[in-house]
Amino acid sequence: MSTARRSRACSIRREESGKDSREILDWWSSKNNLTKNMMQRMGIRPHDHRRDNRAIISELSARSHAMKQIASEPEPPPVKPPRIRLDHPPRASVRSGETDFLSKNFKEAGVRRPPPKQKQKHETPEQKNNGNKNKESFGKIPAYLIRRKMELAFDAERKLLEEEAKSLPPGFVLMPDEEKQEVLKTLEENKVDLENKLRGLPLVIETPSLLRSKIDMDTQLRETEDAIKRFSRPKVYISLDDS
Repeated sequence: MSTARRSRACSIRREESGKDSREILDWWSSKNNLTKNMMQRMGIRPHDHRRDNRAIISELSARSHAMKQIASEPEPPPVKPPRIRLDHPPRASVRSGETDFLSKNFKEAGVRRPPPKQKQKHETPEQKNNGNKNKESFGKIPAYLIRRKMELAFDAERKLLEEEAKSLPPGFVLMPDEEKQEVLKTLEENKVDLENKLRGLPLVIETPSLLRSKIDMDTQLRETEDAIKRFSRPKVYISLDDS
């Protein structure tokens, strides 16, 4: 195959691919316009989820930045306990070569020398508080680890929202499940109401006004059934360009 033929074949394939993409977008837009018309008839106004997503992403970014600043702050240095000052000076020891007359007198009198009293350790209120804090914090997760886990959670949630927003078609947003269930409930109620009205019509319709009413109700019933199928999908994308 010559170079000109290959170039022409590639050009034809690109045109066909672009045509398919335009047809898909046109089909999606027509389905979306049908959904918006149905919601407007029912008095339902679509919520601007894109604005909410942008606000959520901004808030998560601000929280993540704040958590990073907190995590970067150094831990406060440990407080050294104050030195204990003895109320009584230590007893002088007997020098080598000198006689301990006190011990000698006890031995000659046959009396055992009483054991030395143990000095009671005096603790300041600050030392007691530090000891209680150490006991209370034993076995607990350090604060900087908790801050780090919170920071990672905020980052993961923000990245998930950003990836979800990138995967949507241009001009479309994902409808939350709660709002989707509310729309489905309204559509089911409208379907039952239209079916009851159609059953109330006479079997033989002779007047033009009744014929127009029947045609209009049949059209609304088909649109309602199509909308119910659309909103029954796991994920529903709606456009807010014209809302």
